[in-house]
Parts: sequence; C-alpha cells; structure tokens
Amino acid sequence: MRHDDVPAARTGAATLDPASSQIAPLKELKDYKVAKEDPDVRGWTLIGRDGRVIGKVHDLLVDTGAMRVRYLDVELDPDLLASAPVVPGTAGLPQVPERSDSREPLRHHVLAPIGFARLDEDHDRVFLDGMDAHDAAVLPAYDHKAFSREYETGVRRRWDPRWSPAPNQDFYAGEAYDDSRFYGPRRRR
Repeated sequence: MRHDDVPAARTGAATLDPASSQIAPLKELKDYKVAKEDPDVRGWTLIGRDGRVIGKVHDLLVDTGAMRVRYLDVELDPDLLASAPVVPGTAGLPQVPERSDSREPLRHHVLAPIGFARLDEDHDRVFLDGMDAHDAAVLPAYDHKAFSREYETGVRRRWDPRWSPAPNQDFYAGEAYDDSRFYGPRRRR
C-alpha cells in the first residue's frame, strides 16, 4: 500500500477504538495505490476451498492508519446466491438483497479478511482456503455504506468464531489480518 509520502513498510496497530483507524475502499482513496511490488488483485477470481468460484475481488479495503489492506471486497457470483440458505443468528447484519428486477443481475458483496486468502499470481486467482463457496454466500453483506466497528466485529466473528474482543486489544492482531499470509512468498521485496 502506498501513499504519496508514506513508505509501504509503515505499520501500525488499531485498537477496538474506531477513532484510531479508518477503513476505506482503495478506489475512494485518491492518494493511495497498490505498491508496485504487490499485485493488484482487483478483478481476480476468488476460489473457495471446494474449488468452486466464489466471485471476483471488487476492491481492497485499506486501514489508512496502518497503511495495510485489511479486507478483500468480494462481489459474489450470482449462482451462489440462488442457493444461499438463511443463516440463524445473523440478525442486525446486512442480509442478501432481494432481486428487484429479474433482468438486472444481483450484486452482492462480502468481506474477506486478508489473512484468510492467498494468491495464485500465475493464474490471477485468489484462494480462500478456509471457506467453501456455499459458506461465502451466507457471510454478512457489505453494502458499501458506513463501516462501523460493530459491523466489522460481526464480520470477524463469522470468519473466526473463537475470537472475542478484549479492551485495548489490537483488533487486527493475528492471522486473520496478516497480509504476509496473503502475499506469501510471491511478494517481491
């Protein structure tokens, strides 16, 4: 991640205090771009653990305080939505939108924490090793509106059910947000 005056290697922590960090879509950050040594995965196909297509990477969500990608914004494949079951315990989280016009393709986005994905740069694909395609179809919807810590906590709990928040904890600590897991050995230094 680069900003015109900020080195790509800058790191930082974000506690559970939402004021300490801001998550924003890369396409809305005019002075930010993907570092030249990292592949720009927007538009790449996302594949589940079961080998099925989940969708395409629509955008990257950036923690502007830490200068790190935290999430992949994934536009789900419409075929997944046709068979997605309703999931108990998702009250208060955005749900799969209903189709308003059968001629218009349904657009549904979800977030994948960067640490749960890995690159296949040779074929311009991204793999989610810990999730089957049908599991991705029932993740909380990402509606591209305000990004609250409450929503983000709900997303994290869906990906990492054992995680629980603690006061003064670095929200992004651990494997779920480890971008070195995503880039892996393909990251050129």
